[in-house]
Amino acid sequence: HDDMLACVHEQFGVDKECVSAMGVSAGAMWSAMLASRHGDHLSSFISLSGGTGGDLVKPWVSTANHMPALVLWGGPQDYCLGVNFDANSMEMEAALEADGHFMVECVHNCTHGTPPFEQSNPEWPTYAPTWEFFLDHPFWLEDGESPYIDYVAVAGSLPPSWPEWCAVGAGNAMIRQGMCGGSEC
Repeated sequence: HDDMLACVHEQFGVDKECVSAMGVSAGAMWSAMLASRHGDHLSSFISLSGGTGGDLVKPWVSTANHMPALVLWGGPQDYCLGVNFDANSMEMEAALEADGHFMVECVHNCTHGTPPFEQSNPEWPTYAPTWEFFLDHPFWLEDGESPYIDYVAVAGSLPPSWPEWCAVGAGNAMIRQGMCGGSEC
């Protein structure tokens, strides 16, 4: 990981204080392994239909750096190639919570498919919440800290770019209702 970070920094001038990992499906499982085993280099990580544990994926390993996490998946029917992403996402959330990580949970109902982000502002990109999460959680935040804690305390919800099927903390998101495009497994 140190070699990879040095290589990317050499080519693109990366701010080492703001490195995050994000992945989808197998990439999300890889990002979780990176975060749990090399989390001292990350400011945050984002798991889109990933997780840890189960029969095929290694468990979360406690880290010294309790970086913020965004855990998103496609609900109880999020299965692909023998992996139960619903169970693995919840297992990872339990480990993150026990470890003292700040976490945002998002649960849609589109199985192993594209998250149905629908932006109310046409100027925002489709995946605005993921970009916002990354930008709002730099490396220098204290363990367990997030600007969303105060925002939610005042506004009662996450910032406007976030869908209503996302919430702070494990088990707090209400699963999305509505039509979906179906599994992309």
